Amino acid sequence: MIFKHFHIGLVANLLGVVSCQNTYGNTTATATATATGATYTNPILNAGGADPWVIRYQDRYYMTYTTNDNITLLRSRTLTDWNTAESKAILVPPPGMNYSTDLWAPELHSISGKWYVIFTADPHFDQPPPETDMYCQFGCPAVNHRMYVLESSGPDPWNSTYAVKAQLNTYDQFAIDGTYFQHSTGLYHIYSC
Repeated sequence: MIFKHFHIGLVANLLGVVSCQNTYGNTTATATATATGATYTNPILNAGGADPWVIRYQDRYYMTYTTNDNITLLRSRTLTDWNTAESKAILVPPPGMNYSTDLWAPELHSISGKWYVIFTADPHFDQPPPETDMYCQFGCPAVNHRMYVLESSGPDPWNSTYAVKAQLNTYDQFAIDGTYFQHSTGLYHIYSC
């Protein structure tokens, strides 16, 4: 995919005051691994969708992926069988909102004791779809996707409820596939547009 722009915006201002503290020092890390000879067979999830995102928290893996009409969170003890994972919708947007349709690429992140889900959405189904008219100029109907963020009600990603926190500032331009980047200078939002 060719990107017209690459933008890094400060997410901390959009989420409210988020304090991050880094400590640096001379630390030695040692990693060991043992191969178990285990195998798995694709697909590890029999569902249509793209943009998978997996994060480990405590003894579970959590996954989100594009479902188009909601944001679904899956929870599993293993990475290789998502078909038997627990699953629940954490956002089913009501009609008529700016984030009601084409929910894409949700990512779950832990930031300062809460969980945030960054995702792309559209108010009324891009027409024509961006996949067929990706190189249009600003103002054409394929540039309605924007970035949004959900915030958890607490520190546990599974037992929390989620609410729409904000539409992220992308200068009112087509914006998809966002993620967060923690740098020593702060927390940044990176996305393609």
